[in-house]
Amino acid sequence: MKILIADDHELVLDTLVAYIKAAGGIEVTTAPDFNTAAKIIKAEGPFDLVLLDLKMPGMNGLKGLEMAIAMDNTERVALFTGEATRSLAERALDLGLS
Repeated sequence: MKILIADDHELVLDTLVAYIKAAGGIEVTTAPDFNTAAKIIKAEGPFDLVLLDLKMPGMNGLKGLEMAIAMDNTERVALFTGEATRSLAERALDLGLS
């Protein structure tokens, strides 16, 4: 399995990577912002899962999510955030969030 995790908080990235790698058999790539994530998706994809932080630079709200879902090299796209309303979650699901 191949995963891309994009978040602008290094501690969050390091923690997620350590947890996922401990499961074994999973290749993890990271990005500090959406623009870098998009470049990695195009250059190094396909990815089985792309995990995006809603509040990182370049996301522009759900616009980044919509762009990631539309990319050819993404099997599934998931979103994480410390702040989410039910309305936001429903809009993300409507866009095709996994």
